Amino acid sequence: MIIAPPPPTAPSPSAPSAATSSPATPDRRARRLSRTTEGLGLPVDLAVTGVTAAVAVALVRAFRTWDELWPLLLIVVLAHGLSALARRLRISATPAVLGLVAIGAVVLTVMYYRGQSFYGLPTPSVLSHALADARTAFGPFQKLVAPVDALPGFTVTFAAGLWLMAVFADLAVGRSDAPLQAVAPHLAVFVFSSVLLLGRDAVLATVVMVTALVVYRLAVRASRLRRDTAAPVAKRTSIIWILGLPMLAVVLLTGTMFSRAAPTTKGGLIDLRSIGRGPDARVVESPLVSLDSLLGAESSQVLFTVQSALPHYWRLTALDDFDGRSWSASAKYRDLDSDEDISTNWGSGVVVNRERATVRLSGLNSDWLPAAFSPQTVRAPIDLRYDDGSGSVFVSDGESTSNLTYDVTSDVPDLDKTVLHEAGSPVDPSLTPYLALPATFSDEVHRRADEITASYGAFDAAVALEKYFRSSHFVYDRRADYRDSTDPLLDFLNTGRGFCQQFATAFAAMARSVGIPARVAVGFTYGDKSTATDPKSGIESTTWTVKGQYAHAWPEVYINDVGWVAFEPTPGRGNPDSTTYSDVAPSQSDDAGGSIELGATTTTTTTTVVPAGGVVPTTLPDQEPNKGNASPATTPTDTSSNGPTIVLLVIVGLALVTGSLVAARKTVVRRRRTRHRGGGIAPADRVAESWRQTCRDLARVDIHARPSETPIEFATRAAKLVEIEGLVTLGKRESDRRFRATPPDLAEAEGAESISDGVREVVWSRLDRRQKLAADLDLGSVD
Repeated sequence: MIIAPPPPTAPSPSAPSAATSSPATPDRRARRLSRTTEGLGLPVDLAVTGVTAAVAVALVRAFRTWDELWPLLLIVVLAHGLSALARRLRISATPAVLGLVAIGAVVLTVMYYRGQSFYGLPTPSVLSHALADARTAFGPFQKLVAPVDALPGFTVTFAAGLWLMAVFADLAVGRSDAPLQAVAPHLAVFVFSSVLLLGRDAVLATVVMVTALVVYRLAVRASRLRRDTAAPVAKRTSIIWILGLPMLAVVLLTGTMFSRAAPTTKGGLIDLRSIGRGPDARVVESPLVSLDSLLGAESSQVLFTVQSALPHYWRLTALDDFDGRSWSASAKYRDLDSDEDISTNWGSGVVVNRERATVRLSGLNSDWLPAAFSPQTVRAPIDLRYDDGSGSVFVSDGESTSNLTYDVTSDVPDLDKTVLHEAGSPVDPSLTPYLALPATFSDEVHRRADEITASYGAFDAAVALEKYFRSSHFVYDRRADYRDSTDPLLDFLNTGRGFCQQFATAFAAMARSVGIPARVAVGFTYGDKSTATDPKSGIESTTWTVKGQYAHAWPEVYINDVGWVAFEPTPGRGNPDSTTYSDVAPSQSDDAGGSIELGATTTTTTTTVVPAGGVVPTTLPDQEPNKGNASPATTPTDTSSNGPTIVLLVIVGLALVTGSLVAARKTVVRRRRTRHRGGGIAPADRVAESWRQTCRDLARVDIHARPSETPIEFATRAAKLVEIEGLVTLGKRESDRRFRATPPDLAEAEGAESISDGVREVVWSRLDRRQKLAADLDLGSVD
């Protein structure tokens, strides 16, 4: 008797086959590879880019204008676009991250330091300039008050941070499926910036960040539902967007309206300037941060005029904190009433002349008001503050100096050499801060100061220093650049070339090294003189017109029993207030850096106040600093700008990203069509994929399966429309896969794939160029 073998049975759905039970199967490896290279999808990539862009918005609030936002957004788009491209090209994580960091260094070099690069590639000079810019920007960090100027040290640091955040975010969300960790650095930076910058466009920045995070969350949720849910995916994801986007729109509209209605305040939740200081202290931002755009003008623009009988150096404030490279100020300002009498700072035996001046501001946008030293009363229509230590008048918070006119009286000392020679030499303990020098101060500079001053008293030592710097060894040179120097002060003394900032810094630092209290004053030389006679009264008045090029810095030393006395070490300059005790005649500079005697008519230029490293600002007082540039030019003829470069980078960057994404998308679509073929993939899965792809291709020529049709019925109808007989066979293979007891074998799977390829060729022959591109990118297809 012959016993027939039992019929083959289909595998139970609840019992996975050996091919799918092991985590090491090729099918799972393929899915894992797909997940780690394709990420959570294009919507998530765009959403996380939006979160990084929101961080850029939060950071730019620190600057005076929003001009730096666009270069930073370009950085964000390039970083995320290249990260996504590397993932879609299936470049593994380690080489991708290393490559992106290297590309980021090149991009930042081209954008900010192209002048120091080697055809756009970073060089040691680029690194040294970047470090010098960072020290200049973040050195006085505790004393800064937002908004500040967009110094290169700030912008480059922000750009580098955004680039690294973008790379990390792509690594986390695109390759590790960790969406929360991807935005953790973004949230930390946003919170930090919000604490420090609270009150300046805070609501706007918060609305932008919340919007970006909500969109990101919706995109991640929709992507996970599409990947992990067996239920109707399109319906579920649509519900997420339909419910989420209206709620988001309400939040965005409400936040925007509140942002416009909310009052604008200055400062942050935590004021770094007040740490370690008394409750009444107000330490303003470093003048070398705020004045670099104010005093960095070698221009003929009129900043203000002074109606005064006599010329003076129009002083803004004094800088008392020296870190070895730059000077800054930390003053305690008190309220100053209009016409309030300020107690004199001069010694009891000093003869002073009280002089009155009327100052009219035009192009000067400053928190300090220029006046002859030392001011005694100020009559102004705005609220003012005053610092007794520096003798400077400061504008109260919220007040505008635009087109301000005010009257100021000053006690100008009539000093002679006899009084100064007889002054006592012991230093008042309260002046100890004006003797402070950094621990790294050069011993060689100290030795030279000792040699120059010998055993002189304070006044004679200051005179000796003045004569030393006005000797033939020193030359006024606006091109002097000590940014790359490890000891700029010593290098300046050796080369003998510099501008007023170097001369004032060297004088004050060397005076301190020999025990003379010293500081650096900033302001303007006296300006151009003009006279006019009132036709009614016949009274002649003198007006001094001060332009941007008259910005200047000079040292002041404290002489016991006298007060703060100005000296002028810069060649070609002379202070009218020092003629009674100095042999230096009043003068200011011409365009070539030479001197013009008092009363001469000329178009002149002076020097600027910047950190001792030698960064020379080149902006006008009423203009914003040149954004995105590396370091300002070291020669007067260099007028290059970053504007065309940034525009070109935007165009090229967008073109590269667009082309790369198109190529990457084509690669992904092509690999998706073939990843179900080959060893290790079950024949049934290969048949199913061939049928799905054929349905997608037929849909491009408007041949769609009806809900009531079986695979064989649809294949029979479609075969008549496209004239492909093998299509019916493919329909039978798909029907067998669904309903036959035995699954398709290898030969049937390969036959189904061959038929699917034939259908694709026929469909492609009926598409125009635009439709073929959409098909290559798998756009507009149906599942």
